[in-house]
Amino acid sequence: MATFEEVKPVLDEALQYLKTCSDFSTPQATKALQAIEWLKYEGVSYLVTQSFGQLFGRILGGLSGFLEREKWAEDGFANLELVLGACISLTDNSPELGAKLGTYGSIPLLFSALQKLETYFEQNEEFRIIKLLTISIFGILHNSIRLNCNSNCKIYRDAQAVGICKKYLKSQNALISTFSLMILAYVVDESESGILATSDGGVAILVQWLQEAINSDSHNAAFNWITGDASELLDCLNHLAINDSNKLEIEKQGGIPAIVRMLEDDFNEGEQCVAAEAVWNLAFVKSIRTSPQLQEAVPLLDILRKSTNRNLRKISGIAYWEINDNRHEDLPTRESTPLDASPSYEESMKEPKRAAANTVKVMISYQWDFKHIASEIRDDLVNNGYRVWMDVTHMRDDMLISMAEAVEKSEIILMFLSESYKNSQSCRTEAEYAYKLQKKVIPLLVQEDYKPDGWLGILQGMKLYYKFFSDDLTQTEMPLLLTALEELAQKGKAHDEHDGPITATQSTGIHASPPPSSKSSVRNWTENDVQDWLKKKKLGDLCDTLDDLEGSHLEKMYEKYCRDPTKFEDELRSDYQMSGKLCLKFTVALEKVFKN
Repeated sequence: MATFEEVKPVLDEALQYLKTCSDFSTPQATKALQAIEWLKYEGVSYLVTQSFGQLFGRILGGLSGFLEREKWAEDGFANLELVLGACISLTDNSPELGAKLGTYGSIPLLFSALQKLETYFEQNEEFRIIKLLTISIFGILHNSIRLNCNSNCKIYRDAQAVGICKKYLKSQNALISTFSLMILAYVVDESESGILATSDGGVAILVQWLQEAINSDSHNAAFNWITGDASELLDCLNHLAINDSNKLEIEKQGGIPAIVRMLEDDFNEGEQCVAAEAVWNLAFVKSIRTSPQLQEAVPLLDILRKSTNRNLRKISGIAYWEINDNRHEDLPTRESTPLDASPSYEESMKEPKRAAANTVKVMISYQWDFKHIASEIRDDLVNNGYRVWMDVTHMRDDMLISMAEAVEKSEIILMFLSESYKNSQSCRTEAEYAYKLQKKVIPLLVQEDYKPDGWLGILQGMKLYYKFFSDDLTQTEMPLLLTALEELAQKGKAHDEHDGPITATQSTGIHASPPPSSKSSVRNWTENDVQDWLKKKKLGDLCDTLDDLEGSHLEKMYEKYCRDPTKFEDELRSDYQMSGKLCLKFTVALEKVFKN
């Protein structure tokens, strides 16, 4: 077989032709596409350097007309099959190419093609002709999202990926329905992932395939002529588990033993990393964290957190700390992570250039996509005399140590609210640890179209926030933020006079969440009063679940919420079987009725 260097001149000639070609249905175009198809396993890195990501969009656009039924027998349709068949292998071997397809507009074209083919996918005779082409499109889309979820997710959603893939879930072709499900696992948001799991059995299917994969010698489950390895399947489950209800569904469907099994030493380090990340994710729900099945992961994680593999050591260490309820003694030492250690808390604190009286230590808690905003706010605070800690190392060996130390030693946490923050396990660990230690939290909204939901919505509750998602707003909101910090500084230590998270208000800038009044009229509510309140707040679904509660019970529930919002949410989910959305609506109503 010829080597890459031997065929490179032919490939260069083919690429040059395609870059100047105006008709991709000709025999010359076929020959050029065949040269690329030959290199689908070995020449992908070279193709990326030669702008194939941009070229693919031109080819796809040029051949899209052959998706029409009357043109399926023409050469252009065969060329479309050829380039798509090559690209599924190319994207499987190159995350960078998948990212380029998103950058240069190929993703909307691929979903548009699926929309055109929807008419035929259940008509058996006609579908046979386009089956392989449809499978190739789904394969490309699956590779491009699983390897580039952060960069491509919004592009998929804007291209109507959720609606299109949910239609194809009903396909009688197992491979197409499989690809649809796995793409949706990466793309659906908080509410949609819950719907997907319950209505289409997505979690149950993925758990079944995962069990098949870990029990095979190759750790693969077979889907017709394509296999899915255990890591890939578990990664899909982990994305679905962004929704806490799906975490419970994974447990219900028997997925935890399979996940724990992947931590054992007959799985490779990459598979163990994915399993440790899944344990870390599941451990956010207390009922799962304390379950005997997940607790079986503890001794395995204890071994893996001492691994010589940097990534495995880090993820296992965080999972071990999370599953053991954030015990300080379970934090690793800096000496145990010598390869890439961060500076100490004091060393990484950015000090003001001028002295300011009674300054407090401020920590910025943010997701990496918003580093530029975080840096600007940090510099503004420093210029105004505040001492600010902000993680700029991102993936250091001792990320857990640095995070825990920063939360423990800082007096105020500026928490950046965004969808990517909500979806980040690292950010959730950071945020819930801050609330567990009853740190003062000032929320900053950094994504304009985001409304806090899921676990972040529960923590946020009814608290107002400062808006920092545009330069104009930054200029107007910064004085308000500085006023809030100044009020705290004048009070001395932030925790001396406040119990609970700091919240922004329109009048004074900040105030502490008040405990419920023992004289509250709510306390005297009867069972009927509680039922009427639930209906008024459009929580009628809870009337049967909470049919025997009186006002005094609501007051006790609110006290629990004030002490530990995360623990309270866990109890709502486990004791009352509430979904994430219902939890959020109930806690918002509960907080509002007692604050009023």
